[in-house]
Amino acid sequence: MSTEPLAVARSRAAKMLDVSPATLRAWSAADPQRGPRGIKLGDDRRARVIYPVAEIHAWLSDPAGYERRRNTP
Repeated sequence: MSTEPLAVARSRAAKMLDVSPATLRAWSAADPQRGPRGIKLGDDRRARVIYPVAEIHAWLSDPAGYERRRNTP
């Protein structure tokens, strides 16, 4: 049985991706979005964002392929 969480906070996701939390925030704000997809918890500017661990692993295994799949309508 795995003890890995289903989702992690931005700071932990950034560590897993070996980027800064600011980079991860910038990727989310880019148009089109880049990097693993986050989930916003709340509706204001201070809303917390979490990242599904499966999304992080998918991006790490093939960043270019992940971006193509994500940005295809």
